[in-house]
Amino acid sequence: MSETVPKGLIEIVAGDKIDYLCDYYTYDGEYTDTYKLGEQYTVTGQWEIANAPVGDLGYQMTYRITDIYGNRYWTPSISD
Repeated sequence: MSETVPKGLIEIVAGDKIDYLCDYYTYDGEYTDTYKLGEQYTVTGQWEIANAPVGDLGYQMTYRITDIYGNRYWTPSISD
């Protein structure tokens, strides 16, 4: 039996708790802060992650998913 921790995306199931986190960077790409966006969400059934329009603003976005064991999983980064 292997002790290897799987990497990549994980299944999200009813009862999981989700915090939406935003990292703030300067125009030079220097990290300055992390803050929560909105309220914690408790998964109740089927749902999907979608992007919200930001108009003509530039952005680079990724999602970090952290499981109950503290393992962190990052989705691929996208930009405008």
